[in-house]
Amino acid sequence: MKLIIRSLILVGVFLSLSANAGLLVNGDFDVVDHSQSAEIYDAYAQPYLDELDENTFNNWGLFTSIPGWTTLPLMGDSYVEVLHTGANTGGVEAHSGGLFVELDLDVGGATYNSAIGQTLNDLIEGMFYELSFYYQPRTDADDDNGINAYWFEGDLSGFDLMQNIVITADSNTNEWVNVVGTDDDGWKQYTGVFEATSSTMTFAFSGFGTVNGNGGFIDTASVTQVPEPSVFALMLMGLFGLVVRKVK
Repeated sequence: MKLIIRSLILVGVFLSLSANAGLLVNGDFDVVDHSQSAEIYDAYAQPYLDELDENTFNNWGLFTSIPGWTTLPLMGDSYVEVLHTGANTGGVEAHSGGLFVELDLDVGGATYNSAIGQTLNDLIEGMFYELSFYYQPRTDADDDNGINAYWFEGDLSGFDLMQNIVITADSNTNEWVNVVGTDDDGWKQYTGVFEATSSTMTFAFSGFGTVNGNGGFIDTASVTQVPEPSVFALMLMGLFGLVVRKVK
């Protein structure tokens, strides 16, 4: 009996370590460099990403990068838009913390979709990782708010807009409020489990759809290690064998 209990404890410890804390830096996008945004776009969002301004048009900012995340060139300059709960987005609140991001940009009248990514090092090659993020469309128009998530081997230099797409989030409806799986604030979680084919992998996002400055929102992104299914099955089989032998 003691051997079975010890085995159960070891299984629990293994699963706990496997489902470790998120590996992404700044996955909720709540850390930003306000001075950078001020230089880019005439002081918009400074200091309004710290304190909500009564003018909702001020509660956002453009950044060439934010801690943990690098912008990737698609069209024009590379920026990511960070918005505060209470910005001019129709009442959208951040899923976690106070900030979230958008990848369909309006930069001085020029609109284009953008992309961001983060490279993870020292992963376990052959192990599986759960990718997760929360999504909400800004508008109810079809083909207007898409977000693609990417998982690929190597660093950000390997980003290809049309390759390595593993998850797609898109409203494709004029009744998002009725979509199954959304929470009370309109966010829906998207997840997938994928193999690390190298010790260095990149998790990235890009916007797609109509380019008009109104895109999909992203918040609470995470990457966590999970037990490989075959490993987990072998552990359970071994534990079952112990139980059967003990009963005999």
